[in-house]
Amino acid sequence: MLRSFLLRGSLLLVVGLGLFVAGTATAASSHKACSCSGGIDKWGRQIPAWETYCGYLTCGTSNKQWECTASGWKQIGWCGSGNCICRDGRDEWDEPIPNATTWCGFETPANNLDIYQCNWSSQWQYVRAGNFCDVCTCYDGQDRWGNAIPPSSTYCGYTTIGVNGNRWQCTAGGWDMVNNGAATNNAKFGINTAAFLDHPNGETNDLSRAQTETMGWYLMMIGNRDDWSEIDWRITPAIQNAHASGLTPILRLCTEHNCRYQNNVQSLVQMLNDGFLASNVNQDYYVVLGPNEPPTEKWMTPTTEAMTPACGTNDYCTWQLASIAGEIANFVDYTLDNVYSSRRISGGGDIGFVSPVFDCHNDLNTPELMSELHAALVARGRSFTDFDAIGMNAYNLHNQDAKFYVDRCKGWLESATGISRYSHDYFITETGMLEVSQNGVVPAVARDQFRQVNERFRNDWTIDAVLFFNATGRNPDPDFSYNVLTQTCEWDYILGGH
Repeated sequence: MLRSFLLRGSLLLVVGLGLFVAGTATAASSHKACSCSGGIDKWGRQIPAWETYCGYLTCGTSNKQWECTASGWKQIGWCGSGNCICRDGRDEWDEPIPNATTWCGFETPANNLDIYQCNWSSQWQYVRAGNFCDVCTCYDGQDRWGNAIPPSSTYCGYTTIGVNGNRWQCTAGGWDMVNNGAATNNAKFGINTAAFLDHPNGETNDLSRAQTETMGWYLMMIGNRDDWSEIDWRITPAIQNAHASGLTPILRLCTEHNCRYQNNVQSLVQMLNDGFLASNVNQDYYVVLGPNEPPTEKWMTPTTEAMTPACGTNDYCTWQLASIAGEIANFVDYTLDNVYSSRRISGGGDIGFVSPVFDCHNDLNTPELMSELHAALVARGRSFTDFDAIGMNAYNLHNQDAKFYVDRCKGWLESATGISRYSHDYFITETGMLEVSQNGVVPAVARDQFRQVNERFRNDWTIDAVLFFNATGRNPDPDFSYNVLTQTCEWDYILGGH
């Protein structure tokens, strides 16, 4: 089966043995972060250093295959015979493969990570399904005893303890030092199931994955049940199981429609104060007090549920946002007034409350909604500081990483309230690789960029929780498949090892 396709970031360029000069290269956090000088391909062409990057492949005049690595050119094997030239290839990083660097039998992952080969007819031919683990190869590694680590055994996410006791991870840019040799602290990361509870065993795989990766958080959706009386005992074992896996649960009450809490806040309060849940759970958990991404999710009352943007496409008018904010503030005020102070984390109990979760991409509505909600809370003698954490959603999108959007959201909140952005703890309840579907970013690049933004989240002391939306694929909606992680190496890679 012959296909045109986009190929691997390990470019196939050819370096002559006698003319080969050790290239300069620098290890860094992305596949473009190193370059190699002095390369000459099999046709005698000098390879410009700017054309190379970590993973760039070439075949030398001696028929030896070379790869540009963080420490320079490395011989990785032999090229095939014949003078095949396959045109218009692009690699897994969506970089073009120069025609002259290909040869008969050359294999590489495409930008969808499947493996293609340049065949004897000089056409790209599908060989087999590939995976993310094929993307990275790291050279010159040594384990703690000084033994060389075969490059062929490495892959994206491969980790080892080096001779100096530090932990190193194989990335698209070469070896990155993860930490001082201890297990990576992933306690601020977690999984957003993107699905309602599937009592009693629906969460088993999710919890196992989160526990394996030493994560700290687990978000569950608990609304939209036809039988209200079941809510209490359905969520109790799920919360207990999360605690048993070392995870702190976050409860998202509802989605967009059919939410029993919107006119029944008294039942929520009773459940938290005196229900089966209150009697059987005595470890911390959090409840989101309000919708996820208002105003687009509007379950507070039938009035707001029926509301549509009146000031432009997806743009709600000030009076609409004020109405939504007032209903949220009523919900928040009643809950905070009536849940026993002794049950709240702030009073020495176990229940924490998170603000409505703000969409940090929605610059049409979010800044003004924050301002209207602040005014509605103040009118009831309350403030954003009454929440134990501020909920936000942000993804890598539109050539900006998720941390950019979170920082922008923090600024909006500070402007709306006059309260310092450093006065809050933040829960990022949704994040991931949305740019795969929204911006056409290829999977290998998306994984690499997600790894980098997670490191930025890790280093922000105001962010307590970062949850990967639908990372285990529990939600069957194909629109949410962009964030599904199917291989252990993917989890290790985006989390820096475990």
